[in-house]
Amino acid sequence: MKNMAKMEISATQPGSRQVQKSEEMRKRICDATLKCLADVGYERVSTKLISETGGMSRGAVNYHYPTRNDLLVAAYAHLLNSWEDQWPFTEVDQVRALDPGVLIDALWQGLFAQETYHAILELMLAARKDEELSTRLRKTLGPWAESRDIRTAALLGADLGSDAVLNLLQLNLCILRGITVNRFFDGTALTERSLVAMWKEMFVAKLANLNTRTD
Repeated sequence: MKNMAKMEISATQPGSRQVQKSEEMRKRICDATLKCLADVGYERVSTKLISETGGMSRGAVNYHYPTRNDLLVAAYAHLLNSWEDQWPFTEVDQVRALDPGVLIDALWQGLFAQETYHAILELMLAARKDEELSTRLRKTLGPWAESRDIRTAALLGADLGSDAVLNLLQLNLCILRGITVNRFFDGTALTERSLVAMWKEMFVAKLANLNTRTD
């Protein structure tokens, strides 16, 4: 009810419609940027291509994001925010001891298997040669990564204070990220499914072993 009241009040305030339009435009620009990064790669992304992809003017892109790095960091943050709003992270307070295999499937299908993850790979690789971009991306990633680890541990009923558990959660991300990268070499959908299924078995067994130690 409070959220609805807040929305109703903001909708009647002078200028709120313009604020909403600006927010919608920024989202469109970020979505178009992510698509371009995934489709053509970092080096070929331009405001012209982004504006054509998103159906807006180049002036609009430059107005909201004056520099290339401003645009890339905003698109990155936009994608992280969308991940935070995805199941199962949205239900961390309602779900306990989620099956580890279900969690891995959710991470794979909702994050790593998506084309937008290609955009993340493009950005992180590009940031190796751009100190400013690297610093800003990592600063943006920090809060999301911390929240992700806390929520994942809660969903699995695992102890995040354990170095072994923390390492296993990081290894999970590394494996899924590696399977994503493998598609650029000789990966197929069938290969990916097989690798994810194999990793699930290994992850479940290792997590069970860690939980047994702490019981």
